Amino acid sequence: MDNFKRYAEVHGLEAGEKLFADLAQTVKDNLRVFDVVGLYGRDEIIAYLPRTDREWARQVAEQARQAVEARFREQSPSRRL
Repeated sequence: MDNFKRYAEVHGLEAGEKLFADLAQTVKDNLRVFDVVGLYGRDEIIAYLPRTDREWARQVAEQARQAVEARFREQSPSRRL
């Protein structure tokens, strides 16, 4: 996530973790019910997409990226990344 470290430094670690959890939930909401999403480290999201070929995974990733962008575009400017 771009600028996550800066966001956490400005707003505090707890606010950063909440933001990241919201982001992960937005990704999860755009996956299939049997896909799994989780946090990897402090600033990465990982998704397990069983029975998915490379092209479908790319499409899923793009759909999730667009959903995240749309959701956080609606947030106040201080929460944008």
